[in-house]
Amino acid sequence: MYNIIPQPVSILINQDEKGFTLHTGTTISPYPFVQEFISVIRKSFNKKVYVHEDTGEERSIILKLDESIEYNEGYTIKCENRRVFIIAKTETGLFYGLQTLKQMLLQTDGKLPYTEITDYPRFSYRGLMLDCEKNTYVVDEVKRLIDMMALHKMNVLRWKHNNYTQEEIQNVVKYCQDRRIKVILNDDKEKGINSNLHPYCLDYPYGINTLKKICNDDGEISDENNETLGLEASLRTRNVADVKKAEYYLYPRLGAISENAWAEKDFSTFSTFLHKAGDYYKLLDAYGVNYANLSKACPSFLYKYASIIKFKLMRKDK
Repeated sequence: MYNIIPQPVSILINQDEKGFTLHTGTTISPYPFVQEFISVIRKSFNKKVYVHEDTGEERSIILKLDESIEYNEGYTIKCENRRVFIIAKTETGLFYGLQTLKQMLLQTDGKLPYTEITDYPRFSYRGLMLDCEKNTYVVDEVKRLIDMMALHKMNVLRWKHNNYTQEEIQNVVKYCQDRRIKVILNDDKEKGINSNLHPYCLDYPYGINTLKKICNDDGEISDENNETLGLEASLRTRNVADVKKAEYYLYPRLGAISENAWAEKDFSTFSTFLHKAGDYYKLLDAYGVNYANLSKACPSFLYKYASIIKFKLMRKDK
């Protein structure tokens, strides 16, 4: 029933038991990060969700910390008796649970059956390297990218940021922290990362890195001892100076990468991603994303050839 990206570890649905329906007046537990969730719900459903300390009644979304949850970034979701419970060991887990709940509500028009979800990531390092040394995105454009990273449960931003002021850098770092994303600046001495390995280069056109190739390439990055750290994509602004074009290059490929980084090993394939694509594009529509449709992300041979020639000519001119 649900096509969540990235795929949770387990989903159990029982249509015979009471679930949860979103209403105007639904309440949610008071955490700082719930405001973005409230905003998306208001925009998508025209319904107001209220922050309230006492969320024990019906029509409530209840966020609770529980030390018994095994994984720091893991969470459980239970929709039952007209309430939603999101339970996690840390606030990061609660935050990720809300990202999943957004997709569930969008896919069911706000009417959830009885559901139990257990989830935690495959890799603790799920990164994006943003190289702004050639062309500089303004801070609000960087923040837009960070919001989408959070939606995809990506948790590391490696940022080459030489053209920004200290105030702008601190602003972006704080914005990342609020969205459970670690920032590695280009002048930080972050040992253990083999910075030369970027198997997911997202500033190349789809003719070079097709959606199918991204889905089927595990793309793990290693440390200096060749031990697997996780997954990392890269976006270099010298190839995509315009942020709208960057979105076109990023999506849907970032969705496939997030699935490879989060879902259990060997789950993510091209066919499973295609099965989810319709609901994934609805999610991107809710955020106003300028994405590539499937015909562009999975180009024909002629389109591949033409885009490769065009890209090489563009690189030669620089």
